[in-house]
Amino acid sequence: MTIATKIVEVSEKLTKLHQAAGLDVEVMAGLDHVAVFSASKADAQASAKSIAESLTGKVEKLGSVVLSFDDEWMARIAVEW
Repeated sequence: MTIATKIVEVSEKLTKLHQAAGLDVEVMAGLDHVAVFSASKADAQASAKSIAESLTGKVEKLGSVVLSFDDEWMARIAVEW
């Protein structure tokens, strides 16, 4: 499996998981960040906070998880090395 294939797989799984929880979001994973897109600012924030919380314990030795809201439709979770 290539890295690109895995990124697409993770994006699809996170999107389905958060949509099943009632959030109207699209999640897109990248090599060093995850972006959450939504027409609802509240949904984008809830989804992004959930992802950031789940990552925090897993990357402590690598860096810190940074959660930012670029505008009303996008939240970004990144690992700062």
